[in-house]
Amino acid sequence: MPDCSIHPKKTSTLRIQTEKNYAGEIDHDNSGWFTRRMGAHADGTLAAFFTWHPEIENAPETAVQLELFIPQNEIRYETKEQEIRCKRITFPMETVGPFALCVVEGLPSGDRDRFGAFYQFNLKQPGETMRVIRDPMAWSLPYGIYAPAELYNIKRVLAERRDADYFQNLDLQETGNSDNRIAPSVNLLEIHPGTATRKGTLWALDETFRQIGRKIRDDESLTIYEKNLTGFDAVELMPLDPVIEHPDNHLFWEENGVLDRQSQAQAQEQEVNIRLQKPAVTNWGYDVVIFGAAAVNPSLLATGRPHELLDLIETLHSFPGRPMKVILDVVYGHADNQALDLLPGEFFAGSGIYGQDIRFDHPMVRSIILEIQRRKMNWGFDGLRVDASQDIKRFDQKKEEVIYDDDYLEMMSNMKQEAAGITYKPWMIFEDGRPWPRHDWELAATYREITDRQVHPFQWAPTIFSYNTPYTYTYWVSKWWRIREILQFGDKWISGYANHDTMRRGTQADPTSVNVNWLLGGSLKKVMQNAYNNPAATLVLNGFLPGVSLDFLQSLCNTPWTFIRNTDMTYAVKVAAEEAYFTHWQISEGEFSDPAYFSELKAMGFRSLLELRRF
Repeated sequence: MPDCSIHPKKTSTLRIQTEKNYAGEIDHDNSGWFTRRMGAHADGTLAAFFTWHPEIENAPETAVQLELFIPQNEIRYETKEQEIRCKRITFPMETVGPFALCVVEGLPSGDRDRFGAFYQFNLKQPGETMRVIRDPMAWSLPYGIYAPAELYNIKRVLAERRDADYFQNLDLQETGNSDNRIAPSVNLLEIHPGTATRKGTLWALDETFRQIGRKIRDDESLTIYEKNLTGFDAVELMPLDPVIEHPDNHLFWEENGVLDRQSQAQAQEQEVNIRLQKPAVTNWGYDVVIFGAAAVNPSLLATGRPHELLDLIETLHSFPGRPMKVILDVVYGHADNQALDLLPGEFFAGSGIYGQDIRFDHPMVRSIILEIQRRKMNWGFDGLRVDASQDIKRFDQKKEEVIYDDDYLEMMSNMKQEAAGITYKPWMIFEDGRPWPRHDWELAATYREITDRQVHPFQWAPTIFSYNTPYTYTYWVSKWWRIREILQFGDKWISGYANHDTMRRGTQADPTSVNVNWLLGGSLKKVMQNAYNNPAATLVLNGFLPGVSLDFLQSLCNTPWTFIRNTDMTYAVKVAAEEAYFTHWQISEGEFSDPAYFSELKAMGFRSLLELRRF
């Protein structure tokens, strides 16, 4: 007999509550009740499972199963490849309209020190075939978006947070309505966790900041790299959500042996072997699928435990001298095409520039993304930066046209967060370049569409937007009118000139077709470094202009940065081709000839930098 079992009373109570809230349809007013309960919630010895999928509504009564994988031996996450034994148990789930639910007693849940049970949902289809439905609201996806989720006890983990004093002394903006909103920072440092340290994990980044804090307290000298991480009152982390995966190479979870997937009236137990690989996805973080966005990208976790994110936030909140705010970067306006395999079709409004546009006029989709935002921010983030918010649109029935969904952006701004028992609203930042992608958007964009409608948010300034080219002659002269705009009303702008986009655009340029400013250096590499790490520009933007200036860690460290990913076959060649001139801007002959560097390229047959550039 299995060690766990369905709790009939709790399941019946949840079903009755669901029936009361579901009257044959879901509208914007009651959708939040459902999304708060979606996913897997551990509480003591009980675990409640609740999912939504439109296909469930027309399925037979016993068509949905909860499939559990309970590890029978220790998972060593740091091991590149391993095999574990799991007890596989399936339970029938009760259904109400498009919802399936059950409450199970006796399941192990994950926390800082251990992995919990893994789970997914199965839907019986015509012909007795079973379709796997994964949980879009999971707290933990240790083996990626195509593997079962983990039952993770987020309540227990957050209850032990060590920065309660920080939240009890928050710098809040008080308004007549007691807004309790976190005040803006003074200067921001943008960090890509996957390349900020040698190991590329949140644990390693946390360890780096802890070491810096210890040195400051002990009055020890800092390295140049460590100095570049100090002097800021806020850190902006590029997206931490799970990203797309290579369909052939990223097989992080594989079931060995034939598993019986027949629907059963009672629970069925079976022991199976699971082959695990440590996730190793290379991506800049913006190739998201929305699915699983409440979880943390497992490739950024050294231990596979999401609490690494909490540890980093606690370290920054207790930084010596002045606590550092932590800002989260999110992408909600679009999803990669891989999302079509993971989310119901109701999520999508159609194909777009980056894959699939999100259908923001659907009440459940609308509510799910807001709930994802609430869950992620409740780790204790101080602020939220919304990438490409101009992509958040919906079809207006009255106007019969697609409009910018400013109402939704305001709902995002007004989301209440809670950490250490303190309720607050985060500092909001929107990247909004409307009327992008209209051909004249760079001239037509005011970068004030949201700040004109809302009181508290900031927007990205024109100097920080992606198509800036400070390595060319007359760049700053041509942007003088934008500098005057910052002087005029830049107090609600995130200014600066170097970020993940601007540096990437720089190395993508053909140096023979742009007017390179050779006054910045005697080589393309020096020109690039001095363009994106320029003392004069930094001084003006940080010391004399209003608003909040942003710096990028790679630019401060004079570290090459570009867009490379190993997550697909369809666009990988296109992505690599766009980076063809990286070798001109960022690699010198001396560096390439050094035996210590580029060993893999040389093993492929590239003996000289000229050969590589020709290729």
